[in-house]
Formats: sequence, C-alpha cells, structure tokens
Amino acid sequence: MDVYKILLLLLGLAGALMMGYLLNLHLVPADQSFCDLGGGLSCSEVNTSQYAKILGIPVSLLGLIYFLGLLFIVVARYTRENLGKIAFGTEEDFLFK
Repeated sequence: MDVYKILLLLLGLAGALMMGYLLNLHLVPADQSFCDLGGGLSCSEVNTSQYAKILGIPVSLLGLIYFLGLLFIVVARYTRENLGKIAFGTEEDFLFK
C-alpha cells in the first residue's frame, strides 16, 4: 500500500470519528465532554453556540459526511495523481474518469 493512501485513510478515519463524537455530543448533550479544556477551548460551548448549525444542519453532520465521503473515495478511486483532487475537491469529474 502506498504511504499517501495510508495517511489519507488514517486522517479520514480520525476526522470521521471526531465528527461522529461531536454529532453525538450535539444531539445528546452531556454535562461535560472530554474536550472541555477550559473557557477558551470547549467542545460543549461550540456545539451549543449559534454557529453550530448551518441552515438547521449541525456542522458536525456535514463534517461526518465529508470524511465518510473522503474515505469512500480513497478506497474506491485512489491514485497518486488525484490525491490532491481527493483531499481538496479541486476537480469535479475525477470520480468519473
């Protein structure tokens, strides 16, 4: 396996796990999460702020969809040439080439 594919898979998996946790925290509020490190750095404050949703959709759900899509694309259509396209979405038709 290519090192870049492994790295992208690990980063995608870490992002999906983090977004899943934040979505769960958003939908089922807890008293305190493990990432409440103080007044300036708190997942609970971010999840309950006015910026936690875009058009009524939790930002963490959008992030989860992005990272799961990234993982699917990496597994299904990975080549070294389209690594940048996969990671940053710079070209729309790379899925259909």
